[in-house]
Amino acid sequence: MEKLFRFREVADRLSASERSVRRWVQEKGIKTVRMGRCVRIPESELKKFIDTECNVQTHVNKLVLEGG
Repeated sequence: MEKLFRFREVADRLSASERSVRRWVQEKGIKTVRMGRCVRIPESELKKFIDTECNVQTHVNKLVLEGG
């Protein structure tokens, strides 16, 4: 079974606020799992988000360094 994270756990792992995590869920479409009244983020979604954000940042850094 896949590990599920609370918003606070994701925030701690990413050195962000819980509010930012909630905003990313809404704006970036991070999929969540609902268990009754509890909402959790699957580990696979967290990894996908990190990969996407890292690739964007790498691309931006490359453009800045190349002056393009």
